[in-house]
This record gives sequence, C-alpha cells and structure tokens, in this order.
Amino acid sequence: KIWRQERFIEDLDALPFPARELTHIDKYYSVLAKDTPTTSAFSSRGCPYSCFVKGTLITMSDYSKKKIQDIKVGDKVLSVSEGEISHSEVTHVFEPHEELVSEFGFDEGYGDSQSVIEGTPYHKFYTEKGQLKEVWSINYRDRMIAIKYKRLIDVEGFSWNRITGKSLVYNFETKPDHNYFANGFLVANCSFCDRPALGKGFR
Repeated sequence: KIWRQERFIEDLDALPFPARELTHIDKYYSVLAKDTPTTSAFSSRGCPYSCFVKGTLITMSDYSKKKIQDIKVGDKVLSVSEGEISHSEVTHVFEPHEELVSEFGFDEGYGDSQSVIEGTPYHKFYTEKGQLKEVWSINYRDRMIAIKYKRLIDVEGFSWNRITGKSLVYNFETKPDHNYFANGFLVANCSFCDRPALGKGFR
C-alpha cells in the first residue's frame, strides 16, 4: 500500500535531500543514459504529464457533466472501485499549465463518451484487462473502459492519435479512488494508484 499524505507540505525547502546512496543505482535504466547510471526527480507536485485540455467533460457522481476547468475541491465525481461504479471526492486541483497535447479518438462516440479527447500523451487510461496504459501506447487492439447509460462498457481502442501542439491543460486528484471519467472514459488521476479500479480485469 502506498501512503498518501492528507495535507501538502507548504515549505518544500524544509525537505531533506534524497538519500541517493541508499538506491541500488545499478538496477535502474534510462533511455537517456544507456551507459551511465542516472535518476530523475519531478520538481512539481503530482504528475506533471497527465492532464486534459479545457472543455473536457468530467462525469460527476450524479451523472451530470462538468468542464474540467470548473472542477473544484469538494466536488463529487464518478469513479470505479474493484469493477463497480463508485464516487470519489476532489481533494486537490492542480494549477493549469501549458503542455504538448495529443488528439486521440474514435470513428464514432460510444454511449456517454465523446468521439475525440485531447490531453497529454502520457495520461493513463484503463483497459478492460485492468491495465493502465499511457495514451501514446494504446492501439486499436486495446479495449477501453467507458460509461454508457450508467453502466460500464468496454470499447475498441483509439482509431487515431496525433500530436496537435501546445495547450493549457488541467487535472485534479481524488480519493478514495484515484480515477475518474474524462469525456466518458475511465482514466487514472495520478501516477500512483493504490486502489485497483477493475481488480483483475473488467470481465
């Protein structure tokens, strides 16, 4: 289980430097430095690469839709826990920032889902096998989880995925479940998801 703090540390300078001497660096590998041991660190809170563009519709706990830029702390969103529809509360809203985004979508919409989604290429979506896959790695063979008439369904993977340029993007964090529905599709809202959304799989 991953421990998650309830409140953020205000003074980041109060944090000690990481004890890198305790890391078995020989067990790590990076495509950026194949021959030289290397590690990296994020200089921001949360995952800076998992976001959606303005206007993305988030499914709320009452099945209404709210634009992602209007989401606020305390809002209740629809989520999934162990393969069942659940509800989670927004606990933190990240500051919008500009990122390179992709347009990915389907030849047609499915139920409550939209045919086109725009977001960062590294945002993770759930597949019917319970896997988390980053947008850039999803292909037509994958089956994605969507919401249709208040039921979970699985649909074929994206028909296309292309970089569209830079745009202002938004994201937020929820609990107890770290997932939500963006334009009708089940996505993770953080890099570390300590509660399984689909258990061992959707089916």
